[in-house]
This record gives sequence, C-alpha cells and structure tokens, in this order.
Amino acid sequence: MKRIIALSVACILAFTLSVARENPGIEETLQFSEPAFEEHGDYAYVALDACSSMYTEGYPLLPYITKTYTFPLGTKINSIRVIPGDTETITLSKKIAPAPPAVIVGSGDVPQPREGAIYSQDVFYPEAWYRSSITVGIEKGERHTFVTVHVFPVRYNAVRNEAIYVREMTVAVDYTPPSHPLLTNDAYDLLIVAPQKYVSILQPLKDHKDSHGVATIIETTETILSSYSGRDDAEKLK
Repeated sequence: MKRIIALSVACILAFTLSVARENPGIEETLQFSEPAFEEHGDYAYVALDACSSMYTEGYPLLPYITKTYTFPLGTKINSIRVIPGDTETITLSKKIAPAPPAVIVGSGDVPQPREGAIYSQDVFYPEAWYRSSITVGIEKGERHTFVTVHVFPVRYNAVRNEAIYVREMTVAVDYTPPSHPLLTNDAYDLLIVAPQKYVSILQPLKDHKDSHGVATIIETTETILSSYSGRDDAEKLK
C-alpha cells in the first residue's frame, strides 16, 4: 500500500451555529482536515474519518456528510447556500476507485468495480459542492419541515485524474417562521381545505358540525400555499 499523503485524517465537524433574531437564519461552518489518498491495487481510495462514502455503481467512491436542520411545520425556506472555502488541487497517480455493483448478501459473489461513463467525461463529480432538499415529516410524534444538505468536501475529475477539495464550508439557511401554526394541540375532528372564496359558503357546514360535537376547522388553500414549503403546490397542501 502506498500512502500519498501521510497524516492523521479527521473529518472535523467543528461548527459554529448562529441564529439571527432580526432576520431568522442558521449558519454553520464545517471544517475538514486534509484528505488522504491510499493506493490499493489498480485504484486509489479517499480516506476521511466520520464521513460516509457515496456509493453509486460506476461512480467514484467519494466522502460526504449530511446535515439536517429541523424547523416548525409551515416554515418558509427562503434560501439554502453552501459557501466553500479555498479550493486545493491534487493530481493522483491512480484513478479513484468506482463503486462496485451491489450483490446479494451470502451469495458468495465478489463485486468487481467497473468504471461508468463519468470516467470518460472531463467534468468534476459531484457536479457541485452540495445537494439539498426540503421535506416534511414526523419527529417525536410532531410534524416538522426538514432541510437536508449533503456536503461533498472532495470532488474528482477522472479524465484529468485530479481531485479538488476544501477544508471549510459554510452552510447558510435563510427562513421565515410560520405566522401561526398549522397544527396545534387543539383537538379537531374535521379539517376542511378550500379556496378563500368558498369559506363563507362552508361556514354553515362548520357551524353545523361544531353544534353536533364534531370540532371543525377551515384552512384556505391560499394560506397554506403561501405559508408552507414544498416542491410544488400538491406537496405544500399535503
């Protein structure tokens, strides 16, 4: 085994978390030590402690970390930014190994790595320093809005056989808290969702249900679509 960079590798997840009261936002700084590249057989492998490896068949095995931020349901996510620090470049003597195909556990098959089409393209993979998503889910029995950010401290170009990496990245999430909670601790038996123009028509139905012990609430589609995050209107309503 040939060690190209001899050092103690640690993916130091030291961070600073700050919330601005005037303009709500989260800012977190991630710091990394220099990556190590180790050669085994025909390929090189990237070592970063505390990081997971991207495992997509035919694509380079590269480290990444995932950060998840939790907000009250209905929070509007205005922007997600990841700002990389100074970029450093290293030219390798061997290509970074591709991820092998998955095999059935216990089958006895030994997966062999095969280079995918990305190895013949003059581009850096991943295409950006991060990927992000906004979802809604349940945590500890309550619904929340989640922002998930996958950060890639090392990117690789197989045609040039070059890796670029950073030792610091800053994740910034700008958001607007909900003006009022969509779901509260109050008990409702019936939720009616309708456009604003139908509220007056539906009010007698609400009153009727309330009078018969069926606690009812009306939420307008306009309020939901303007107050809650999602990829499209259908996801916001859900």
